[in-house]
Amino acid sequence: LTDLPGELLELILCCDVLGAADIGRVSCTCRRLREACQPRGKVWRERFRLRWPSLLKYYSHTDGVSWLEEYKARHKAGLEAQRIVASFSKRFFSEHV
Repeated sequence: LTDLPGELLELILCCDVLGAADIGRVSCTCRRLREACQPRGKVWRERFRLRWPSLLKYYSHTDGVSWLEEYKARHKAGLEAQRIVASFSKRFFSEHV
């Protein structure tokens, strides 16, 4: 895997079968894979796009974006929203949507 050209390695790491945790684990294995999974690189940008496709349009200049940090922030916000909704009283919800 580490002997593959960079472009091919990126294509493999951008595969939608891999999750964010998988990318994080892969990046811990060696320097070559850590460099391929750099926070501002294509791999985390693609992971962000796959998870939140409608949000990418709000990033006008994507060169300086740390996609890993954006991914973490969005994920954390989603967990916080779930926690808040879960804390609401059940009487505010109906069985049918």
